[in-house]
Amino acid sequence: RLRLSFEEGLVDDKLSKSWTLVPESAKTIADLSYFILNSFGLQEKCECGLILSLEGFVLPPTQSLNLVLPTDIISVQRKEVTRKRKRDSDEEETLKITSKKRKTAEKEKEKKEKRQKDKK
Repeated sequence: RLRLSFEEGLVDDKLSKSWTLVPESAKTIADLSYFILNSFGLQEKCECGLILSLEGFVLPPTQSLNLVLPTDIISVQRKEVTRKRKRDSDEEETLKITSKKRKTAEKEKEKKEKRQKDKK
């Protein structure tokens, strides 16, 4: 069993500090994170997943669950979208804008050429 302390607003106030029984099938921190997501119905609130930490130190998802002792209190926080993803979407938006400008410029060029042909 483990003690969990959820970030404010993540779960009902009555559950913000909870005990939980960890299934025997959970072998890694990632397994524990998945179990918490499902047990507390956090899939929609935490689409990017969870960050689990112990005494202010992040528990890496690939580490063994043996890293955690029954006396430990695990902090549970929502994982936020990283800046890299935001930059990627900004770059995509820039590409879309550039593509639109290029198409508009090409259309203008075609219109200009057509007008010149019509004048001749």
